Amino acid sequence: MGAVTAGVSAGLAAKSLLDARKKNKKDMERMQQEQIKKNKTRKNLLDEQLASQRANMGAMGIGYSGSSAAVSQRKAKEAYDDIDENNKAYGEQIDELGRKSREDMFRGTMGIAMDVSGKTIK
Repeated sequence: MGAVTAGVSAGLAAKSLLDARKKNKKDMERMQQEQIKKNKTRKNLLDEQLASQRANMGAMGIGYSGSSAAVSQRKAKEAYDDIDENNKAYGEQIDELGRKSREDMFRGTMGIAMDVSGKTIK
């Protein structure tokens, strides 16, 4: 009877581990989609701001001079630096989630093995 109980509890523990792994994978996919959406939104906003700035300068009769180009380039660089920082933070979150998932899987597998071996030996 002990071996049957050990097998059932090992099966339930394994299912729980697989469910957690699937959840982590879905979370990582969701985070990736959110990151892509955020980057696209930021780039579109930057393009709109730069186009608006050029239109305003044109309406004032100011040509696209070197100084206005420098301002636009600085704005674009700041925006892309912000995007890079967000991408790095996203990468760190994904790495942490993957590390946690691997640790949980290892601990769970070891726990199942110890539980099964302990119950079947007795």
